[in-house]
Amino acid sequence: MKNKKYFVTVVLCLAALNISACGRNKAESEISSETIAAEKNDITNANIEEGTIEFDPVVKVDGSEYTLPINCEDLLADGWEMYSFTGEETIDPQSYAQVSFQRSDALIHTSLVNRSEEEEQLKNLKIESVWLSRDWYEEGGHHSVELPDGITILSTEEDIKNSYGEPTNEEEMQYINESGDCISFSLDDNGECSYLEMNTCGDMDGLKNDTL
Repeated sequence: MKNKKYFVTVVLCLAALNISACGRNKAESEISSETIAAEKNDITNANIEEGTIEFDPVVKVDGSEYTLPINCEDLLADGWEMYSFTGEETIDPQSYAQVSFQRSDALIHTSLVNRSEEEEQLKNLKIESVWLSRDWYEEGGHHSVELPDGITILSTEEDIKNSYGEPTNEEEMQYINESGDCISFSLDDNGECSYLEMNTCGDMDGLKNDTL
């Protein structure tokens, strides 16, 4: 009889331990699920906040493709000429200059950036930004800048959103990829593109405008 009572006691203890373990495993499972769900939500929220899209900073200019940043010398070697500059001019350290390039009837506006601590000649700099306004086209110029998916200065808001989706920054009509490259547009009252720009390598807020 004593052995029987001992056996029952052992069984009850084992059952209690099993119930406790199950409860702990269930709790751990619930915590683990909650943690995973929270992490997924954090990732999703971060993606929404970043609002990045996938694109390469490739621009087609007058039929030629270039990846930003563009070496100024490469553009000059490809038949482009600086408008009103020779390329020998220098700009200050940590500054940029807005320079236009022309080839035949095609025109592009660029920002040449000097991020070094020394003066540099324009021809030795990199182009970090390419932009174009509709005014040039309406005055008889060539719509020479083509962004990814064939978007040009003649594109409408509908065209842009069909290609890129909703903008990262709706107010400023900007699209940004994970590398920080940016495509931005200005639209007129009819929803037509009046200005477009692609830039790379980060913003230029801390740089001096040393346009000559």
